[in-house]
Amino acid sequence: MRSIGQISASLAPPVISETPGRDLLHLLRHRDKLLKVSDLNSTSEANRLGTEVTELLETLHTSIRRNGLLPLDTAEKIRAQTGSSGSNNIAAPNNEGGGKKRKRKGGDRSNSTTAAQYGIYLDSHAEDGEKIDLEEGRVLMGLCRILGVGTKKRSDVEEDGADSTMEGWEVTGAACQVVTWICRHAQTNTAVDSIIVKDMMGSIAIPLLEALCNVISKLKETQNQDDETQIASLIFAMEAAASIISLVRTRCTNSKAGEKMLLKLRAETWSLLNSMLNDRVIKAATVLLATFPLAGDASNSSLPFLWSKSVNEGLSLINLAITDIFPVNDKARDERNVLDIENRHQDHKSWIDWLKCSIDETANNDHIDEHRRDKFLSRVQYLTEYVLSLIKMQGYSTTHHDNKNLLFVNLPMQSLLDTSETLLSFPLAAEIKHRSLPSRLRSSPVDGGLISANAAVSIAASMRYCGHILFDATISSCRGSAYSKARRIIGIAMSNLQSSVSRGLLSVVVEGRKVDGRKDGITAQLRGSIPLRIKSIAMFSAVVLSLGSGVMSSGTSKSICRGVVLVGGCLLEQIQRCCDSANAVVEVDWGTIRERGSLM
Repeated sequence: MRSIGQISASLAPPVISETPGRDLLHLLRHRDKLLKVSDLNSTSEANRLGTEVTELLETLHTSIRRNGLLPLDTAEKIRAQTGSSGSNNIAAPNNEGGGKKRKRKGGDRSNSTTAAQYGIYLDSHAEDGEKIDLEEGRVLMGLCRILGVGTKKRSDVEEDGADSTMEGWEVTGAACQVVTWICRHAQTNTAVDSIIVKDMMGSIAIPLLEALCNVISKLKETQNQDDETQIASLIFAMEAAASIISLVRTRCTNSKAGEKMLLKLRAETWSLLNSMLNDRVIKAATVLLATFPLAGDASNSSLPFLWSKSVNEGLSLINLAITDIFPVNDKARDERNVLDIENRHQDHKSWIDWLKCSIDETANNDHIDEHRRDKFLSRVQYLTEYVLSLIKMQGYSTTHHDNKNLLFVNLPMQSLLDTSETLLSFPLAAEIKHRSLPSRLRSSPVDGGLISANAAVSIAASMRYCGHILFDATISSCRGSAYSKARRIIGIAMSNLQSSVSRGLLSVVVEGRKVDGRKDGITAQLRGSIPLRIKSIAMFSAVVLSLGSGVMSSGTSKSICRGVVLVGGCLLEQIQRCCDSANAVVEVDWGTIRERGSLM
């Protein structure tokens, strides 16, 4: 148990020097010089300095989370000296180039303050002209140096791989955390200091995002998913990129260099999703992709339009994956030519080509089938996570003045319901296909697909779970405004609930419903899944809450009443734990004690 003194010490503000920027730059310069020397003593001393850099960054991280980067009095002096008003029109740094400047929505950019004026030099030489002697500018310059921003990249010290050690990635991860919280603090505050910080970050956003893209690319190439340090650094880099985009928004696309950089970052993130299986990495990557609508595009499209377009693209990618890997109906196959017209689906074509060539063709057919099955499931899962991040607007600032535009976004209900229904009915489609094939063909790829019926049956529960996640997020986002789709929404919820309860309960509640005595099918096995039963009941509850009191007057009152009885029957079954002896059907539901408690 910790003492009062230990607790007080943990609550006390961190002790930080008066010149953290100078200290950081001094340590980095000394460390980089030692990394160029190949002897053992120099490497050991460089690692020690790397530890000191990490500790200094951790102290800065704690201080910035509490107080931000700039003291208020310093921000007032900067505002008086530069005349900065914190406008959203920040020009790209002079050393970035980027072609002809274009006027974007929001006004002229002539009043922007450059990075050099804040004392942030991204080149190896000092620039002439009026500038501010700002310690916080040196902090940002040190962060840029760690991440590799500037004309003098760190490739000269990375030729021997010295900076790819665990110590090097720890420093990179710590720097990314500091960048993340500089942006987050500026997003959640409206004081003068936050306005100045937004201006400072806007002046270095493009080169900083490009450096983070390079970090993500290098970590992706290492493919060491067992190294926790590299995994953490990769997550921190994506969080930093997402926080920068969320803070500076359309400033990222104010130049051709910015547009090109964002396209590269988007491509690297999609490529990372195809190659990583770590849940935390997938979560961070989908949040980063969900923030790209905030950056705008070259056509000056509105934020609601870009957001809705991104949701539709994510849903289309899910449908395309199902159509090409395991087509469940003819309608999806007919829509394929229409969906392929979109440029975004070039990623899908690249993924299909990669999937076909990602394993040796001489391998065992069962091994190839399992590999394609796992990659297919992984893609559907992270695409579902991507759409979920967009719907929940994860990574979006809750205080940004542009967020008022997101109050009027067009939620593509029809597409969301179509995709959710496809995922929820995947087990039934897989079982129908499985039963329609002779035994010798069940382990071979189906006609028009890339995996076998056996493989599809083995991932049916996970695919249905993705449908639950997508449907619940959709319904929770449109409470009180889904009356036009009430019949279909209730129909999906009731169909799913009836496929989750026991056959004995279903035969009692639904009149004339015959009990299928077969227990070898996947749908019969999923009836006994307590986790899926929990999700089905939660779905029914979300539908009732979304439609509100009008749910009983929408022409579906009979279905709602039947659903309430089925939910009550599930509770009685768990209390009594009895079997349907009248029909001589012995059912065994499966789940942990904790899950049974959650069901009740």
